[in-house]
Amino acid sequence: MGSRAVGISADLGSAEGLARLVAEAGRVDVLVNNVGIFWPVPFLEISDEDWFRIVEVNVMSGVRLARELLPQMLKRNWGCIIFFSSESALQIPPEIIHYGVTKTAQLALSRGIAEIVAGTGLTVNSVLPGPTRSEGAG
Repeated sequence: MGSRAVGISADLGSAEGLARLVAEAGRVDVLVNNVGIFWPVPFLEISDEDWFRIVEVNVMSGVRLARELLPQMLKRNWGCIIFFSSESALQIPPEIIHYGVTKTAQLALSRGIAEIVAGTGLTVNSVLPGPTRSEGAG
């Protein structure tokens, strides 16, 4: 049995983008939830619109993907779901509280799904990397 990886461009911050991704991907045995956005902004200045956008992208993308793909994995009794959270889930930086909240939500989501699949051939885990020097994180 061979393996393949495919690249598909889709807006995972929308249900429509996610549906297109799932339709194009076909069978998925390993789901890596690695999408995440943030921007530094003081807590007192972040708008409801920005809160909703970051939750939509960082949390709901993982909710929707897991909800869509988990039944297939359970039917095969094999699969792996990995959430890339962040150490910001536990040590929330004051300039990105909105990001930390979403990363904490990912931990709860992955732990809850892990409880659902306990005793099956599936695994669900979170990875909590620290800051990475990049254009977005300086």
